Amino acid sequence: MKLNYSSIIKIISLYQLLVWIVALYYFMTVLYSSIFIDNDLTSVFILLIFIYLSVWLIFSNFCLLFKLRSNHYKKYLVLNFWSNFFQIFQLSLLGFNYLFAFGVYIVLGYSDQANQVFLSTKLFQTLIALNYTPSNLIRCGVNVIPLIIFIVLNKIIKDLDGKNK
Repeated sequence: MKLNYSSIIKIISLYQLLVWIVALYYFMTVLYSSIFIDNDLTSVFILLIFIYLSVWLIFSNFCLLFKLRSNHYKKYLVLNFWSNFFQIFQLSLLGFNYLFAFGVYIVLGYSDQANQVFLSTKLFQTLIALNYTPSNLIRCGVNVIPLIIFIVLNKIIKDLDGKNK
């Protein structure tokens, strides 16, 4: 069975374009604040990395959407694959916090506070947490939208690899 992934890739690329444009705007506003209000050079350096990543993802998704630079097509898909992989998991484990979330935020998870399963949703959220704060909380979750995109892109990349062999 031959599948044409063109429309699926265009939908993912359009969504990713919107997500990373919103994230870029957020990073730029925080960068402005870090430079002119807080004078925090560490934040400026980290934000410049995220801005570079955002610009690169915007460019790659623009190329995927309009089929530009077709010789780098698979490279752009792999970039989206990994950007979504890092957004799948949310973890707070005894003070260590890990969370990267850009775009539509739907997290299904578990928290040891009162042994509860939770559902958290937000529209076009930009969340970044990679830190330690003293806590006994254990909380883990899966961000559904990046998980779906990750699975779809995995299938597309595998099929493209199969065609190239």
